[in-house]
Amino acid sequence: MNHYDVVILGGGLAGLCLARQLHIETTGLKVAVIESGSHPVPVAAHKVGESTVEIGAHYLADTLALRPYLDAHHLKKFGLRCYFGDNTDIANADELGASTSLPVSSYQLDRGLLENHLASVLEDTDIVIHTGSRIRNVSFNDDGTGSVLYQHNDQDHHIESRWVVDATGRRGLLRKQMNLKTDNGLHGNAAWFRVDQRICVDDWSDNAEWQERICRGERWLSTNHFMGQGYWVWLIPLSSGATSVGIVADADAHPVKHFNSFDRVQRWLKDKQPQLADAISTALDGKQPMDFSWLRNYSYGCSELFSRRKSNQQWALTGEAGLFLDPFYSPGMDFIAYSNTFITDLIRRQSAGENIQTRQLVYQQTYLSIYESSLHLYKDQYNGFGNFKLMSLKTVWDYCYYWGVLGFLFFNKAITDTDLLASRGESLASIRQVHKELQHRFQQLALDEPVNKPNAAFFDHAALSLLQRLNGELTDKLGPDELGPRLDANLACLHQLANELLMNLDGQQARSESQSLLPELQERLAS
Repeated sequence: MNHYDVVILGGGLAGLCLARQLHIETTGLKVAVIESGSHPVPVAAHKVGESTVEIGAHYLADTLALRPYLDAHHLKKFGLRCYFGDNTDIANADELGASTSLPVSSYQLDRGLLENHLASVLEDTDIVIHTGSRIRNVSFNDDGTGSVLYQHNDQDHHIESRWVVDATGRRGLLRKQMNLKTDNGLHGNAAWFRVDQRICVDDWSDNAEWQERICRGERWLSTNHFMGQGYWVWLIPLSSGATSVGIVADADAHPVKHFNSFDRVQRWLKDKQPQLADAISTALDGKQPMDFSWLRNYSYGCSELFSRRKSNQQWALTGEAGLFLDPFYSPGMDFIAYSNTFITDLIRRQSAGENIQTRQLVYQQTYLSIYESSLHLYKDQYNGFGNFKLMSLKTVWDYCYYWGVLGFLFFNKAITDTDLLASRGESLASIRQVHKELQHRFQQLALDEPVNKPNAAFFDHAALSLLQRLNGELTDKLGPDELGPRLDANLACLHQLANELLMNLDGQQARSESQSLLPELQERLAS
């Protein structure tokens, strides 16, 4: 029997990232990864989660020290870009995005390439990866030690480990075994596939004004979203030359039976987004897509992510083995970053002899608080996804909240700073309540006006000084004494921004430009 300090169930993205982080941030631990598949996985692997945002990108590039590899082998993302209204000529649609890249960028990930690189990097360490191994049973001994039975080459093998981390993705082995899954009320369906060609939105129109909006960079490098009432469609480029396409829709407004096969997807897109449908048809040129999959009720919560309070067991869930929200803002890699960082810190502290029971509870509360506040971004919001003005205001708030709170905490390694979080507990709770109330207001406005008539308007995130500042400040090198005051300033800024957005939603303006955080906002919306 093999004895380990940590056994990771699953060698996909979440599991390999955790193994890499443990190797970097701990010493002397014996770690094993048990993976049912084999390495290398196919390039352009059939997995969702290609698009990243700032926290997930920072985690990969800096926490896991992969920046040189990412810069060389993956695409720099040109932000999120959304199109509204005219779906027959993209130049006539309303457009939401940036004309130039913001200071802190992220990546479009070719998942197969990334996972193969992580596995190859780990080969040069003491971490053991058992591929082609099917997990048959996980149990816990009286002393809390985890006991894992797996099968490899038709033979049973047994591992015992102080920590068991479930990274089995949607299979959620421990989540199901312990009945931890919860219904979060976000009911959506999705279908996705890949085309073995570059689909370049920049070629969809020769309109000079439309072409000149992008000063540096190209639209095709964005995560392009084609918006409609109750749905959106993604278009993501991959460094292999393939393009990922996906439909995500509210379950009540767009039943999954309308797009749960590729033939149905083609008909659905022809009706909802004909210019995109034609571009896909041209790229395929009579061929079938590289792959196709669909999913009903993709979102779910989890009542517990770390070991039970009164138990001597040490287990944790990471990635989709724990919970999954919604792909609209590409938060999947972010939540891997949160959970892996909490798990690594707990394991490191316990291996150094620290009693981590209280810290486990604090980390779980913090993680679930991030999850709950993020849920408000998506739940009951899909009805307004076809409203250009509403989504312009919503993305301004969503970005500022993300960079000013969550991004600030993660980039400054303060997500595990329990003293800072405790000292600002009331302030953080207050801004979460403001965030919840503002999202509720967005929901109400969507009921009144779910879509609006397109006017070939462009809402430029890069022209907003507040977005530029909060995004750029993510990489500020702050000392320990500077963290609290900067967080206070960010929270005060968010309270002022919320008031200003509410005034705008009510048809009012700040009394003077000097009082406004976003003096450019009204002008941009009006134009």
